[in-house]
Amino acid sequence: NVSPIDLLKVESERNPGIKLKVREALEKGEPIPDEIILRLVDARLRQSDCRVNGWVLDGFPENEAQVNLLRAMRIQPSLVVIFEQPVEESVRRLMNKRIDPQTGITYNTEVNPPKSEIVNSRLVQQKEDQESNVRKRYVAWNSNISNLEEAYKNVLLSCPSDKMIESIAD
Repeated sequence: NVSPIDLLKVESERNPGIKLKVREALEKGEPIPDEIILRLVDARLRQSDCRVNGWVLDGFPENEAQVNLLRAMRIQPSLVVIFEQPVEESVRRLMNKRIDPQTGITYNTEVNPPKSEIVNSRLVQQKEDQESNVRKRYVAWNSNISNLEEAYKNVLLSCPSDKMIESIAD
């Protein structure tokens, strides 16, 4: 699994300048700058374990520049899954997301709350998960979706993510 978010976490710990740029974008509800994401994903996909074992990209590509990186690397995914979800469901899920600053563990107060009141009392919501920022990110995603659908139309699977698993399998 190659996740740009995980790559960003590692890179942010190594590079305070990247950490600052990422934090600024997230707090404004803006996408992480492509020059950061593209460099990290490119470097990760060139590592030997990815070349030998393959990979699953999680949350990538999200826009035309990211599609173009994969094309430049001569990478054609065998399957692209787009999880579709109404904006209100995205807002509901992300507004319930909380992080324990001591452990870094992520919780959802609706479906996966901490079992301890002590942990619950120290949970924080990140600015990126506030309603206005979630809505901005949703608009940005929707403005790019048709490019992704066109680029990967032969290998595209759209899947509703606001339904029960049993109904999706049918």
